Amino acid sequence: RTNPTLPLKEAGKIVQGNACQIDWETVCPKGKDYEIYILGNPPYLGFQERKKDQKEDMDRVFATLGNVKRLDYISCWFKKATDFILGNAKYKYAFVSTNSISQGEQVSLIWPHIFSLNQDIFFAHQSFHWGNSAKNNAGVTVVIIGVENASNSEKLIFEAARKKIVKHISPYLIEGSNTVLYQRTNSISQLPEAILGSSGIDGGNLILTPEEKEEFIRQDSRAIPFIKEFIGGGDFLNSIIRFCLWIDDNKVDEANSIQKINERIIACKEYRQGAGRDAKKAADVPHRFFYRKHKDTEAIIFPMTSSGRRKYLPVGYSTNNAIVSNGAFVIYDSEPFLFGIISSRMHSLWMSITSARMRNDYRYSVNLTYNNFPFPPISTQRKNEITQSVFRILE
Repeated sequence: RTNPTLPLKEAGKIVQGNACQIDWETVCPKGKDYEIYILGNPPYLGFQERKKDQKEDMDRVFATLGNVKRLDYISCWFKKATDFILGNAKYKYAFVSTNSISQGEQVSLIWPHIFSLNQDIFFAHQSFHWGNSAKNNAGVTVVIIGVENASNSEKLIFEAARKKIVKHISPYLIEGSNTVLYQRTNSISQLPEAILGSSGIDGGNLILTPEEKEEFIRQDSRAIPFIKEFIGGGDFLNSIIRFCLWIDDNKVDEANSIQKINERIIACKEYRQGAGRDAKKAADVPHRFFYRKHKDTEAIIFPMTSSGRRKYLPVGYSTNNAIVSNGAFVIYDSEPFLFGIISSRMHSLWMSITSARMRNDYRYSVNLTYNNFPFPPISTQRKNEITQSVFRILE
């Protein structure tokens, strides 16, 4: 049986508006005996995808929290819901959310506020891929997080088909305390500095394939000193061999006297003149990389992005003064034992919790993962033991 839809009957109060702008308590007043259910479908938008009005929404919602623009847009719903349930032990909320909100830098931007209001995570489903039956299904990697005003009740963590009962859930969605890692510019363990490699912003004009390198040298052997091996993150992971032009300022005239190198320098200048603001700054020095971080020493290298299926972070040891690109991290002037620390299973586990992800792949963060990695001072004997293991691995 169905009731007739006409004439229209009173069907409740309908309010149309932007959930980030409307006062939720105006729409859903919290009366003494009320039972309230609020359902939402927040857009899954990251930092790079927001439109102007959505950026303004975030500025409005987080006006009292300072600069949090790198949060995903869904964080607005967490903030609004946290404010809505504040102070009532019976109230709680949960969202299917982009998994970024519990990874990397975003943890320190939203969760300290929630915890400061005496609220906890009472259940969490760790990252999983979620699609639907839509025609253009652009599945996303999500988590499900439930928040309540703090209580002593048992908490639940779900992963695939497994359920774990715990006393407390960390903002990283593992069993643990409310401890949050913040970005640091120096290692708490006094490890040597890890930096991004050099960046050309050259339109590919300073990069050579092995075939191009051979052609340059065949045509004019004077090109040899200006060509170095070039290693990007993908090159390192997939054993791809590339080279680049690396020309010091005091050698520009000599380099320009070589026809093929001169052609590349001219092409680089034209590219930079027509590209973005940073590129234009370097149009007057088209012979060199825009960001030059290279040192003529041995170096430990590892990619910025790595598959989540790997048990270990892939780490390499460069001994031929190769130029490392900004798609990888590099540690110059380091002792070999550090290779063992970075490539250890312990460090990989630390990375899996502290670094951000692209879907389920890890996007390594120096400021969060490397600089916060707790490694105790060790004796020379221990360093030598690790070093011997490193050399056996490299062999």
